[in-house]
Amino acid sequence: MENKSKNPREIAYIVEKSTFAVLDGLTEADIENEEEPLTLHSRKFSRFSFLIINQDKKAATANLNVKEMFGFLAKSRFAMQQEMLYRFNVTDAKEEEELPLAYTVTIASGSLKGRTPADVLLNDGEEGKKLLNNQYTFLKNNLAKYPKNKVQMDAIVNASQLLKEGKLDADAVGKGQTKRIPLYSSGLRPLVNRKNNAGMSFVYELTVDWLLGEKRPLMITIVNYYAPVIKKDDGMLNVQVKQRDQTTLRNNTVNLTFEDWAYVQHMIETDIERFESGIYWNKRKESDRYFFENRKNAGVENR
Repeated sequence: MENKSKNPREIAYIVEKSTFAVLDGLTEADIENEEEPLTLHSRKFSRFSFLIINQDKKAATANLNVKEMFGFLAKSRFAMQQEMLYRFNVTDAKEEEELPLAYTVTIASGSLKGRTPADVLLNDGEEGKKLLNNQYTFLKNNLAKYPKNKVQMDAIVNASQLLKEGKLDADAVGKGQTKRIPLYSSGLRPLVNRKNNAGMSFVYELTVDWLLGEKRPLMITIVNYYAPVIKKDDGMLNVQVKQRDQTTLRNNTVNLTFEDWAYVQHMIETDIERFESGIYWNKRKESDRYFFENRKNAGVENR
């Protein structure tokens, strides 16, 4: 019989130019792993996986442990409240003078990601000029493939012109930049059991930010690559990022609308609730069995 389900663990997905999906990896607590029944979730294995497939059909994945998910979702709800307040309190925004591109357009990739050209020139001096020139060249070389690069290029040119004219305004930098609310950052997460032929381990990084006031405010970035990983004496894993295999590098970003993310968040929360409800009574019975066995072994009468 043909299996019609290609992704049976998928609980939510958004398909536009890029594809974003969330996959259920929730796992029960196991007493064999020293996980008590009523904790419900496996400390190590219960998780969700985020997936981004870019326009070139190249995928990047990252895991988010269920224990981390609760704090992430709490921050997300806060960011969504701030977004609603911003959208419905538009008086100040309408009264403000429209600022030039140099102050309002942010760099979308590289070491300057999330910063405006005006910010770079005002705060990074000569080094900032070099970085912006390199960024401009990169954007120009990829313009045919990504026409929207033109907006960032125009912003860089605008900032350079304002600098030459002595008109760059430090106060305007704060007004023009999008307020960024950091929701989650995994740091470097190596999977030492997943290696390539060169013996390098798979590494992922996941960052999620809320860009207040943007049409697509929820920005998710996943970076994947293979790199050497050294285990230190204290058990910590040290990723040798500078020695990573550049041919395996994936740096995928997706921006979701308020409505898209509201749907995704609802599906995650519902999935957790149904998972916990579905296993609870079996876990309660398991807990009771061990509880009374322990009392009996301790010579305590069960009543």
